[in-house]
Amino acid sequence: KTVSDICRDHGISQPTFYQWKSKYSWMDVHQLKRMKGLEHELSQYKKIVAEQALAITVLKDVIEKKL
Repeated sequence: KTVSDICRDHGISQPTFYQWKSKYSWMDVHQLKRMKGLEHELSQYKKIVAEQALAITVLKDVIEKKL
């Protein structure tokens, strides 16, 4: 298949294809799956940290209003 056929099949542009190719071409399937899992885990940790930061801010506001 040509690059344009692959891009059309997956609904991406050719520059996107070449960016992904330069970024991921050296990895095998196992490495890509592991990286995807790590990215998912990192996003979960970021969400937890954001929720905790919000809770701390709210608690500080409540304490300041009581004093």
